[in-house]
Parts: sequence; structure tokens; C-alpha cells
Amino acid sequence: MPADVLPGYHWSNTSQRYRSTATGRFVARRDIVGMLDNQVNSAMQRLGSLTTALHEGSIAPGPWADQMQSELRRLHSQNRALAVGGWDRMTPRDWGAVGGRLRDDYARVQRLAGEIQQGTVSLPQALNRVNGYVGNARVQFWNAERERRQAEPGQAIVERRHLSNSEHCQDCIDYYDRGWCVAGQLPSPGVDSDCSTHCRCTMEHRQVPAAELGDWLGTRRR
Repeated sequence: MPADVLPGYHWSNTSQRYRSTATGRFVARRDIVGMLDNQVNSAMQRLGSLTTALHEGSIAPGPWADQMQSELRRLHSQNRALAVGGWDRMTPRDWGAVGGRLRDDYARVQRLAGEIQQGTVSLPQALNRVNGYVGNARVQFWNAERERRQAEPGQAIVERRHLSNSEHCQDCIDYYDRGWCVAGQLPSPGVDSDCSTHCRCTMEHRQVPAAELGDWLGTRRR
């Protein structure tokens, strides 16, 4: 594993944010989310090219599956480490969460290899499945981010869904329409929606005074 999940930055336990080691400035959340999606997009391109090679007979199923599993393992781990503040903050629970989701993807990879070899899956179908595997790794970030958030005394954490610029299913639209909710009431992007792990929505969290919680719930913008 690399020494830093975000080279040139370190995690501040006090603020629960990344900050530049050179300037001391905090990293904007949009930049962290942007990094997450850049990793996802890059992985889709790499694994898409690899899967195209398998479908065209340029690589054998065994090496394809090995490379797929290695890349997914790296992506799951890196996404979760990005959310929790770095490799050194990964706990046994975090590694267990990585392994749990990977087990399902490993089985899907093996099944897809056999179907491609048998000629029962078209290239567009195979690429769509692979993109879903990459999206499953994206869920690691949102789950880990939610799990590590703890409200301070007298405070509460609220969250809301943001729709992406890509197409979104009706489930995601409904989650967006609910506005601010108590943290944990909305599923992570990629979970419990018709678009499943193809979801590209994001989440926003805020800590607010518990006495003002009622003023926040249900509102969309503030």
C-alpha cells in the first residue's frame, strides 16, 4: 500500500478533514469527492479495456480474472482509506468491510469470465457489469464516511442526497426530494436504488445544534 492515500496532505483529527502539508490549508470536500470519482472513472476505463481484450480473445480468462480482482481490491481499499483519513486509520472493521464487499465481486468476476468464454454475454453487457463492480467500490467511501461521523454533545448530524449530472433513477430523485434527514435515514449512493452500483449521486453531511434539528429536517437548501 502507498504511504499516503492523498500524497502531500495529512488528516486532521480535530477538524476531520485533510489539509495541505505545505500550506496548512484544508482540502475542499468537492475536491475529495472529485478525486473519488476520478478514481472510479479511471478504473472503468482500465477494466473496460481489459474486458474488451477478454471478449476479443486477446487475454485468457485466468489472467483477466486475476487482474480484475487485483484492481477491485486496490479500489475498494483506497476508496475506504480516502474516507477515513488514510491507510494508518484503517481499522479491522474497515478491512472487514472491504473484504465483505469484495467477496461478492470476486464471485461475479469468475462468473462473468465463464459467460464471456461461453459466448453468452455481449461486450456491452459485460462492460455494464464491470462498471457496476467498480461502482460497488465507490460505495466503500460513502459507507465509511458515514460510519466514522460522531456528533458532539448537544449536536446532531444531518445528511442529504445530491443528484449527479448523469442520469438518475426515480429512487435517487425521491431520496433527493426528502431534503435534510437525520444521518442514517438515507441509503448510501449505490445502495437501495434502481440504478444500484451504477449510481453517481453524492451525500452531504452537517453537524447542527440538536435544538434546531426540527428546522433542518425536510428542507433541501440552506
